[in-house]
Amino acid sequence: MDARNFIDFRSRALGLAAEATIRCSSWKPTPPPGPHDREGAFLKPIAGWHRVDLANVDRMTFVLPRKAPGSVRWCMTEFVAAPGEVEKMSAPVLAKGKLLDEFGQSAQRQWPGKTRNETELKTRIREQYDSAAKQNWPAAFTRWGGWKDKKLGEATGFFRTHNDGSRWWLVDPDGYAFWSSGLDCVRVDADARVDGLESALSWIADPKHYAGAYPREGEAVGPRAGKMINHLAANMIRTFGPDGWRDKWSATALGEMKCQRFNTVGNWSEYQFAAKVRFPYVRPMNFRGRRSGMVYRDFPDIYHPGFEQDTTDYARPTKGHRERPGLPRLLPHE
Repeated sequence: MDARNFIDFRSRALGLAAEATIRCSSWKPTPPPGPHDREGAFLKPIAGWHRVDLANVDRMTFVLPRKAPGSVRWCMTEFVAAPGEVEKMSAPVLAKGKLLDEFGQSAQRQWPGKTRNETELKTRIREQYDSAAKQNWPAAFTRWGGWKDKKLGEATGFFRTHNDGSRWWLVDPDGYAFWSSGLDCVRVDADARVDGLESALSWIADPKHYAGAYPREGEAVGPRAGKMINHLAANMIRTFGPDGWRDKWSATALGEMKCQRFNTVGNWSEYQFAAKVRFPYVRPMNFRGRRSGMVYRDFPDIYHPGFEQDTTDYARPTKGHRERPGLPRLLPHE
């Protein structure tokens, strides 16, 4: 059974006026617990579920927390339960016109610094790229982003840990204390699922020239099985062309991180580009527990006889990183 809800949503904060649909199958008794991810023609619903006995369900409530001052208008119809798959929205109501402009910005809002045209876009991106090579950490930082005033040992060429008798430290490859200050999700990650919402976009990239703005073969699966468009990638391609733009993006990203005093490419990132230039990075890992299983959420049964082999499998992806000096941390999730 699906829950279906038609919403007329108008918000001063978002500048959005559109009819949207939320559908979720969180009341289905058959699927395993897990998330119900977003779909393009819906108002970005992400719902979690657990198996339920429908005989025990006598009501469903909808709660909208709001902390900001001032008023907001929220209009909605009643929940409607459908016995099967509900039809997707194909023609959203756009009372104020298109929602996104050709650069992926709100087409309905204005603000200082908003990119106004293609010439301005290209100029700004090129200026960021040109200045990236000039960006450096403060003089008090080591070449790895460590702390020059705190020498903890000799250089080993690799990150390691050290106990000074009272606390543990991360140590950079040159032997200095290292406080990892990073950003997660450093990647060309501005893609959005837009199937059913094409009429809300001012511009849709041509897949032939903007292939990098669309998922690569094999990536469009699961929640990404619909039509995805990445405006960040499209803007980089528009500026630098279809070849070599990703390297220019990575150089720009690392330059901006140094400017802001970040010294680690954090979890869920495209860490490979950081490894190439010896910028400290996190290698995400994912524990499956195929033999031992989980006793609670993502916590494994550590007493299971198969747990030791599960941990061996878990560590196997790190083999190729043993000789890479830029790896200060491994994170046990993806």
